[in-house]
Amino acid sequence: MKEIYFVTSSKRKVISLQSTFSKFMINVKQVDIELPEIQSLDVEEVAIEKVKYAFKRIRKHCVVQDSGFYIDSLNGFPGALVKFILSTIDIEGVLKLTEGKLKTCEFRECLSYMDKDLKQPICFTHSVKGTISESILGEVNNNGSRLYQIFIPENTNKTIAQMSVEEHRIWNERTSHKNEVDLANYLNKNLQ
Repeated sequence: MKEIYFVTSSKRKVISLQSTFSKFMINVKQVDIELPEIQSLDVEEVAIEKVKYAFKRIRKHCVVQDSGFYIDSLNGFPGALVKFILSTIDIEGVLKLTEGKLKTCEFRECLSYMDKDLKQPICFTHSVKGTISESILGEVNNNGSRLYQIFIPENTNKTIAQMSVEEHRIWNERTSHKNEVDLANYLNKNLQ
């Protein structure tokens, strides 16, 4: 069985990636080291810098993940600066910033991969389009972002936080993990 090193402190992220990768006979090993994060709106730029740092530290083929929330009427803000925004203005501030503006937005996730044979990391990016609700709706469990209370995914009429466990499972299976599958296919072709 092939093996990949996922540099993250999040067990939840490891379990999610392992769930996809197990179908491709790839084992995911967690490496928990602190990664510096550059200040950029671009999740790919952030993920690339993280994986370069991770590869220098562990000297093994590895992957990192970064995600962002992009609001069209705010020129993509907050992008990859989600953690900062949630710790300062929180979702109430996001709602205030988008009052009277176009509410289209998207979540974007990037998996960036690096190994000794690559000159530059490779990125596998996936996005989920949607709109911002007019108010805070639903409750967030321990595994979710507060943004789930204001994000209504495309082709649904509820925020992620309003979805039942079953609705969320069905929606998640339909929309998520494309970048994980793309990375797994790449690894199966290129990883020795």
